[in-house]
Amino acid sequence: MKQKQKKKKKISKKEQIKNLIILVLLLVANSYAWFIYNTEVDTDISVRVSSWSVQFVIDGSESVANMTIDISQIHPGMSEYTKIIKVFNEGDTEADLRYEVQSLRVMNTTYSVEGGLTSSAIETRMNESYPFSIEIEIIIMILKRL
Repeated sequence: MKQKQKKKKKISKKEQIKNLIILVLLLVANSYAWFIYNTEVDTDISVRVSSWSVQFVIDGSESVANMTIDISQIHPGMSEYTKIIKVFNEGDTEADLRYEVQSLRVMNTTYSVEGGLTSSAIETRMNESYPFSIEIEIIIMILKRL
């Protein structure tokens, strides 16, 4: 009988040691996780956002992105009509300058992008369908910043 009790005590001591080791490991892992969670991380990231500002000036007055160029009378022998639009890049980066013809109205006939035409199709139609030509020219495509 004494041998059985000794075995029980030995087994229970082994289990106690195993349980103690597991408890210590869990306590260490939990403490490590707690300190990692509470640690403040400093990344030292600084960000600079570039501003984008392009100004369109027509006949000395500032304009918005959508412009209307109105030529009220076109007749044979008229002098060349020129409309100069100055564009100033006041932003921090270069700007890519492009244009798109949204609509054209000639002799009460309207051609528009909403009507299913593209900008280049409108330009082709205005130069091939009428006895006059309209040219749109961009001298500088990439605007450097001021």
